[in-house]
Amino acid sequence: MQLQQAWLVFPVLYCPLRCKESPQRSSRISRSSGTEHKEIRSADYLQRVKSEKNLPKKTVSLESYQPSPSVQISPMPLAERLRRNIVPRRGFCSLAPGGDALISGNGVVSIEVMGDPYTERIPFRHENLFMPRRRPFEASKIADIFPQVRQMILDGKYHEAAKFAYNEWHKTPISRGMGGFGGGGSSMLLEFPGSESVMDYLRTVDFGGSPQYGMSSEELLSEQRSRPDYSPALMEKIFEMGRYWFILNSGKYPGIAAGINYTINLQTAGAVQGDLREGMEAYFKWMEEITPDCRNNAKNIYGFRGTSYPLFPDKGFGVNFYYTASSGFGIWPYWISAGGWCVRHFWDYYLVTGDVEFLRNRVVPAYKELAQFYEDFLTITDNDGNYIFVPSISPENIPRSTVPSGPVYVNATMDISVCREVLINLITACETLGVEGDNVIKWKTILAKLPPYLLEPDGTLKEWAWPDLDERYNHRHISQCYGAWPGDEIDPDRTPQLAKAAVMAARKQVPERLASHSHCQRTLVAARLKDRFMVDTQLRLMIEQGFVGTTLLCPHDPYAGFRIADAQGGINAIMMEMLAYSRPGVIEVIPALPPALEKGSINGMLTRTFAIINKLAWDMQKRTVDITITSLKKQDITLIVRYGIEDISAPSGITGKFRRGNADCELHLPEKRPVEINLELGDHKPLDWVAQVSQQAIY
Repeated sequence: MQLQQAWLVFPVLYCPLRCKESPQRSSRISRSSGTEHKEIRSADYLQRVKSEKNLPKKTVSLESYQPSPSVQISPMPLAERLRRNIVPRRGFCSLAPGGDALISGNGVVSIEVMGDPYTERIPFRHENLFMPRRRPFEASKIADIFPQVRQMILDGKYHEAAKFAYNEWHKTPISRGMGGFGGGGSSMLLEFPGSESVMDYLRTVDFGGSPQYGMSSEELLSEQRSRPDYSPALMEKIFEMGRYWFILNSGKYPGIAAGINYTINLQTAGAVQGDLREGMEAYFKWMEEITPDCRNNAKNIYGFRGTSYPLFPDKGFGVNFYYTASSGFGIWPYWISAGGWCVRHFWDYYLVTGDVEFLRNRVVPAYKELAQFYEDFLTITDNDGNYIFVPSISPENIPRSTVPSGPVYVNATMDISVCREVLINLITACETLGVEGDNVIKWKTILAKLPPYLLEPDGTLKEWAWPDLDERYNHRHISQCYGAWPGDEIDPDRTPQLAKAAVMAARKQVPERLASHSHCQRTLVAARLKDRFMVDTQLRLMIEQGFVGTTLLCPHDPYAGFRIADAQGGINAIMMEMLAYSRPGVIEVIPALPPALEKGSINGMLTRTFAIINKLAWDMQKRTVDITITSLKKQDITLIVRYGIEDISAPSGITGKFRRGNADCELHLPEKRPVEINLELGDHKPLDWVAQVSQQAIY
């Protein structure tokens, strides 16, 4: 029998970690973690228990039952990989030929390599091949029924309203254009460059994975499922793959999978903060390209001015074509929050770059058209004079009314939160630019009349701000927490009671299915609320339970071939959010760091206060944090570390007000000059704020 060794390597085309070489360690040191594992069970005890009667038989590998092929392929042993030094320093290797696909591309063209040495096929895809070939001209013209649908919902006839609107919608049905396939064949020459070294990556993460150099992705995943902490190398490579995936899928359009919906915002979740600006420019142009369709959506479906974004945007069109007959999912043409979520990235980009022309020419126009829609939509008020959002959809969830004739599709918390965000950001932008004075007054008046958020008797944030609606926690979305993430109006310092309510809502929600976007959203909300315990639990779940494959690609559901990459961008965003949070005037470090990640560093993150974190390094055993910040303008900011700051060292003139043991200190940052700050930490915990809120409520 012929015996061969097989190995696959994944070339480096992305911005990965900065690996550091480690000396050869002794056999007493674990290769996977770099820490010593001493046996503390006595030899007598182990010999005795292993001699007990009726123990299970010795385990047998499944491979022994497989028929022997004519050519046997065995994985290259780790020691041999290390001896040859053949595994990419900036990439990964795989032991199983013909497994999950390896991907590469340049944004416009992408390829998949299965790695089967005998039956290899390499599909090439051009992004335009998946353009809709039958374009819907515009959304169905059903604006004349909107007042009737709204009144039916207010009268508690939501099933009837859904059926009525569905029937009217389908009198002029619009089908989504199928993507184009096929085309002529082609032959091409694949040229593989020689050995190259890529140095000086600006955006990197290091969790201490260099001692695991040479381990395959299968070995890293297998080991992760049996260790009490995180595999540092696996964490680094997942982060690297997330960036790589985004880059290679960003051409004229960002990476848009088949059947994409508004969760595109998870695939792009960390792109602004991670400085993937080329791909985000594709996103911005795409959103601007579909604006005419969004205007038609508002006009045809509602009879309103402004824009209404669809549930399913696609390459080249933003026509709102989707309507399900199930009233349990909501009356989808009347979901109004997609636009604010899509435009949120525009606002974040301004906050990290300080680009005033981008603010003037791209942010304000997009927000202004959303505001025009809200001006026409918000016309009904309650007994307190607050606007009522109706119809109002909380994505794919529906409550139960305690009043038989009461409304259901009303005052979804997410709708209120997104509307607040649109108006606040628009007002802030216009006041910064000194424009739209009369409209600013009008928008402030609307803002003052938005309804308040409601809490359950136990203090949980309600998904519907309507007293007669019961919550339904058995659901994968936590849309009521939009104000914590991706929004930024709920946090422990400015809105502590509301933040505690959001923590409770995120913890109470139980996903009724295994969609990756559910876990990503909950974890990102938890990171914003400093809930490192939920971050730890959810992050481990995604890494260990099938949301990351052997080629580090992320499916929609665990162990599934249905590849919608919510977790591909979502996990990257989680890693960055747990390491740094920012808003104008504030930078917070390690706000939701899982306890097991005791040491590491990240370079090149952008912050939402016109500043760059050149490097952030932490060592929780030594209780130290070192951070280098470059501000794009001269400004004062507040630096927050919720463990408490016992001591701080920085160049002269940088530090302002500081009291030993407090979580915050003032920094005076110069323009475009890196400033290195060294911190010694206290022993507080990031989630201690919850207990303080509870004490305030008691006393």
